[in-house]
Amino acid sequence: MVSEVFHCSIPIKVRFRDLDAFGHVNNAVYFTFMEMARVEYFTQLGLLKSAEFPSPFFIIAEAACQFKAPIQMETPLIVQVRVSRLGYSSFDMEYRFVDEIRGALMATGRTVQVTFDYRTNRSVPLPDEWRAAIVLLEGL
Repeated sequence: MVSEVFHCSIPIKVRFRDLDAFGHVNNAVYFTFMEMARVEYFTQLGLLKSAEFPSPFFIIAEAACQFKAPIQMETPLIVQVRVSRLGYSSFDMEYRFVDEIRGALMATGRTVQVTFDYRTNRSVPLPDEWRAAIVLLEGL
């Protein structure tokens, strides 16, 4: 059974530029918010220590988002993130977009990352350091 606990979250200040013509956060912006949460997750784990990305790192193989309710500029948004599955060279991350004041679930998301060596342009096994840090945090 997969735990429903999210150990990492990031507050998001919705900007005017994030909105569509109807005053809602544009659907494409949700993926930027997921990216922000992903970076925070790896920073909190100590696996991202500077602006230089480690090698290997990862690429996004799949991304999905389910929209539950419109997010507006004044929504006090929190994006929660966790790793829900570890594979040999890939892992899944799940996201929850939550209105911090109301506790309402606004959207959910999922990405699949593949560990990738950018020098050789090939997928590689998940580094032991990453696996150990993620298992320690997530209890996988």
